Amino acid sequence: MKEAMKPTLTMMMCLALASLLCSCEDSTNWQTLEGGLAGQVLVLNSGSGTNSLSLCDPGRLQVQRDVAPTALLPNHAFQQGDRLFVTCSGDDRIVSYALGDSSLEVLESWSLNALDGRQAGELVYTPWSSLFFGGEIYTSLSARNEISAIPETGDSLRAFATGSWPQGLCLSGDTLYVACTGFSLSTLEFGPGTVRAHRLPSGEELWSTEVGANPQRLALTPAGELLVLCSGDYVLREGQLVVLDPRNGAESWNLPLGDFPGAMALDGRDLWLAAWGQYDLQPGGTQEGHVTRVSLDERAFDRGPENPWRVQAGATDLCLAGGRLFVSCYAQDALCVIQGDSLLECLPVGHGPGALLLLE
Repeated sequence: MKEAMKPTLTMMMCLALASLLCSCEDSTNWQTLEGGLAGQVLVLNSGSGTNSLSLCDPGRLQVQRDVAPTALLPNHAFQQGDRLFVTCSGDDRIVSYALGDSSLEVLESWSLNALDGRQAGELVYTPWSSLFFGGEIYTSLSARNEISAIPETGDSLRAFATGSWPQGLCLSGDTLYVACTGFSLSTLEFGPGTVRAHRLPSGEELWSTEVGANPQRLALTPAGELLVLCSGDYVLREGQLVVLDPRNGAESWNLPLGDFPGAMALDGRDLWLAAWGQYDLQPGGTQEGHVTRVSLDERAFDRGPENPWRVQAGATDLCLAGGRLFVSCYAQDALCVIQGDSLLECLPVGHGPGALLLLE
């Protein structure tokens, strides 16, 4: 039976539930940054004892490691103007940064526990991903099956209910789409996965659709399709791409993926996918991450799991920049670079690289 290394969903979840301390430091810069920030690939390092941000120049393929600290287990970032927000699942924090021309400065570190009047160390939220709408930061709270709304001032918190174990978020106008994985802490298994649409700012549910196992990522295409990446349960149910009508949640088509991909990046009508990679516990066994590509027009792979781009182990996230594809490889502390049909290079980037973001 095919087995795969479990991506950061389950692994990071267990680490987060075991962690109670904040690792966000008081210093604002760990290094003097070289060059402008716009156009650089931001890397969130969440390996044990690190919890930092790194930068990669996509043209020169030069890395500046550990340029700023974060809180524990950073797993998502978004940019709003000249500010950067990093969601950290390990201790229920969102860290805010000022983005200068060539500086990255910590402004605030908000505790969701404190905003809700809970005691320090009372891990109850497990925030996963965030986005900005109408002056508020909306965050998926996996362990509470809720979406929170926090003013940009970070001085209060409200929440509304969604499906089981929400992760990926996507926004179109005033409609928030939520990927609910169906994960259960009591059984450590994945129940039915759903995608739900909510109207903001009220949180009113507009529709809910059951999709494949463990939907983690969402993306809207310019053609008006809602892409849902279902990663599978890492055991029997493999991954699936489901395409929905964002107006009502009706399924347009789906594609079995033959692996357990946990990340996607849209490039026109091509969709890149990254899977953590197979592993072999026998002596001499190998590890590698896999990158594949789907043509949305053909509704099929143009390079599939039988002949993937092979990168280092723990392929966790993808980012397109400067005509190149960057792949964070958590298990081997690397940022691998693909151009055309070639794997150009794998760069040391920090301990436990995970989420990626192209800075504007």
